[in-house]
Amino acid sequence: MEQWLECGKFIRHAEQSLMFWMGDWLNYGEEAYGEKYSQALESKDFVYGTLRNAAYVARKVPLIRRRPELSFSHHHFVAALDPKDQIIMLDEAVRNKLSCDELLILIKRYSHYLLHQDTGKPFECNHVWRCRLCGQVEREKLLKDKTIPDSKKPKG
Repeated sequence: MEQWLECGKFIRHAEQSLMFWMGDWLNYGEEAYGEKYSQALESKDFVYGTLRNAAYVARKVPLIRRRPELSFSHHHFVAALDPKDQIIMLDEAVRNKLSCDELLILIKRYSHYLLHQDTGKPFECNHVWRCRLCGQVEREKLLKDKTIPDSKKPKG
């Protein structure tokens, strides 16, 4: 029984890693083979959107910033952020065991905070977010002061 459970854990880890493996493989192929790479991917064996997404996330979130405790989707959400902000968001997701939806809310709130910081306006935000899964409207109670690192919290 114990060996069977270990096998299941390995399969789960492999499944979560598969998109990164694909992305890293694609990025290597593009760099190494250029035009031949593009022609090879035109076969019907691959779904273009899935490949494009895997390559994008793997390119934007290199191995050193990846968190094995988090899903590929978590990494997808931070891919557009600056590297230092990726680290902050991924660390928060691990530390607070955030779901993908919770991480997305954190990213929106953090981005909104950075926008206020750049304008010099006070950070008072009562924005309301709607859950993409259930449609429930909820104020930003998850993120009030708990998950933005002390060095990034607004003053006052």
